[in-house]
Amino acid sequence: MRQGIEQALVSFIDDYCHNNNVANMWQQPLVRYASVDNPIIRQLKTLVHPEHRMPEDFLPAAKSIISYYLPFKENIGKSNIGGELASPEWAKAYATTNKMAAQLNLQLVDYIKAHGFDAASSGNPGRIAKDIHFSNWSQRHVAYAAGHGSFGLNNMLITERGCCGRFFSVITSLPFADEEYQGERCLYKSKGACKLCMAACPVGALTTEGFDRLKCSIMGDKSAAIYNGDTICGKCVAGMPYAYRG
Repeated sequence: MRQGIEQALVSFIDDYCHNNNVANMWQQPLVRYASVDNPIIRQLKTLVHPEHRMPEDFLPAAKSIISYYLPFKENIGKSNIGGELASPEWAKAYATTNKMAAQLNLQLVDYIKAHGFDAASSGNPGRIAKDIHFSNWSQRHVAYAAGHGSFGLNNMLITERGCCGRFFSVITSLPFADEEYQGERCLYKSKGACKLCMAACPVGALTTEGFDRLKCSIMGDKSAAIYNGDTICGKCVAGMPYAYRG
């Protein structure tokens, strides 16, 4: 079943590109599973925000969360190096990926149900409220619980294929669970070196003391005025030593 889901994702992407006349912007997806009993999942309201949603809000019979990562092709990441605002290529990849993933999730739900299990899409998470700069469903924390990787100084999750891409998830009754990643991929956290993401942030939202969410939102608001309301930046991942791996 696990292999079938991974193959289905690849097929869904190929079909979406063909049916919508969209160039394939992604490398091979990464798929992992987090048990709903994983301590990180159970602590989401503490780790993220008290109003963060829980798996059972989407699916009462939830047993696991399928977390999948869609890495952008390298030319997209390279296009976003430097400058203040996100590159047009990065912005297009971001918006296209979000639009495609909404359909992928629904098709993945149908695929799982056709095989005798239940599933529900996590949808397209947004802010808890306009004045609360936290997501109501943190794809990165779910991905962390599923063992995709470790958080860098840039507050992004670094997978075995880097961090220039997007995470999405589906909640399911499938009884699968992967172990959490125990290593450290951030060069600053592992060796005290690098800090390139700090230098790349246009608004100084990154420091060794932590991540300033409000400063980060400034860039999102600037990009939204240009890119059809999409809050996009990506400067802290583009061109980093861990942008692409594998």
